[in-house]
Amino acid sequence: MAPKTAKDMFVEQTFIDDRYPPIALKVVSEAKFELGLLQWLLPLPSSSSDSKVTVGMHAGFSKAGFITALALSVSAKVLMITDLSARSRHDDSGGGMRRHLHSVLLNDTSFRITSFIAPELVLALHREIALRCVHVVDLLSLPPGNRDIVQTIKSAFGARIELYDDTSLREAFQENLYDKQQQIILAQKAWLAYFVGDCPEVKTQLSAFPIIDSTVFSINELNILAKAMLGLTAYELAKPNSETIKSLGHADFSGNNVTFNQASYSKRFRKSSHQVYRTSLDGNVTLTGFLSTLNGRQAKLAISDLDGLSNPVIESITILGKADPSHAEKEIYITILYCLQRKTLLLNDPWMDMLFPSFASTDDDQTNPSSDHDSEASLTQENSDCWAPVSVDVDPWATAIPGRKILHYSLLSMQPTEKVAFEGNLNQSQSDAVEDMLNLNRQISIIKGPPGTGKTTVIAAFVANILSGSDKTVWIAAQNNVAVKNIGEKLLTARITDWVLLVSAEYLVGW
Repeated sequence: MAPKTAKDMFVEQTFIDDRYPPIALKVVSEAKFELGLLQWLLPLPSSSSDSKVTVGMHAGFSKAGFITALALSVSAKVLMITDLSARSRHDDSGGGMRRHLHSVLLNDTSFRITSFIAPELVLALHREIALRCVHVVDLLSLPPGNRDIVQTIKSAFGARIELYDDTSLREAFQENLYDKQQQIILAQKAWLAYFVGDCPEVKTQLSAFPIIDSTVFSINELNILAKAMLGLTAYELAKPNSETIKSLGHADFSGNNVTFNQASYSKRFRKSSHQVYRTSLDGNVTLTGFLSTLNGRQAKLAISDLDGLSNPVIESITILGKADPSHAEKEIYITILYCLQRKTLLLNDPWMDMLFPSFASTDDDQTNPSSDHDSEASLTQENSDCWAPVSVDVDPWATAIPGRKILHYSLLSMQPTEKVAFEGNLNQSQSDAVEDMLNLNRQISIIKGPPGTGKTTVIAAFVANILSGSDKTVWIAAQNNVAVKNIGEKLLTARITDWVLLVSAEYLVGW
């Protein structure tokens, strides 16, 4: 029998359209954890080396992206441990939860942990509470491999099960922010991870599936991956669940469709698989629609019953549901996942050794996690909108670059067409920086300085020096679109116009 330190309740699952036994849920704070709770949850491992016990796992996070609750499920049981961020990284006082979780479950190869958020889970356990796992499986890597939870489950079970509602399931797993009102849904997510992972067909696939074993990585390797994942998690959690746009620009109506140029880059439409657009029109009329076409700045909405109105005037549009991850966010996530699954050798790349000299393995595991004071504001500040407002009918680049063309990059010649000379004044530190960048004996130069100290000017001067003395092409990669814009403007200021800006389709037209 489990200790009485936990709060007991029974929960009905609401994901699968079928009757299953109620889920026995025990909720306990880390401070009140007792070993008997794990003994209540976990069956004794089988003596057969080919038989692993499936444990479904999910987590809830704070707004800053730190893990605050952990849910573990076996059969029709869920154990939820809360208040994980209340202690420092190496504080295992109270019931010794971290020590017991490590020895009884996470470090025991007779258990297979299955999760729909495996990379976030593994790295958060390392970063926040200094725990490693030896056998974790990412369920969304299962066929069809597109990381869509609905299609993954349907592919695993075929026609044997029906889901209650595809949209509700996707929305539930898109939101991992935890508070006490989310305890039941968190328990259901952990149960579903067990349910899918323990499916006989899935277990057969998982026997030859790439696992995540965080014990094989050095502390520094895990720290780098955990920091990257923390940024992604915090950014995703900071996305609004609804957003109202009032400045829409000129609208063209045609039947049930309306087309317009978006007025604000910070409140632009994004392609999403589940967002709903609630349109408020003059006369207290509200209609529901969806985004049918998005081409850069131009958006086209399909709105039900719009053609029944005469001379409609749109006052505002409220977008319900979070935006899907961008292409860049998806690529970063997949790269982190592949590193953990050891499907890529990125961590062994010479550039990583140059960027992170302390990458060598170390036994020092004393890194403290960031505090919640580092949270949302500082983590997402660099992603905030820094684009200057412009008229909805003016292309800000049209006059800056006469005769500009929009072409697919594969059609462009990579040979420079003109020699350039930098027409600007550099101070001594900027000159030293450019000289260091031009030194072929240095593979990496790191230029540091607060905003406004001329770092982008250094880039322009470096580019000018390269292009003035050779026929080589210079590729410049930046962290975000704001940085790309700033570099482009600086090159124009320096009268360097022979360049091509590579952007995704979302940013191609009009911005």
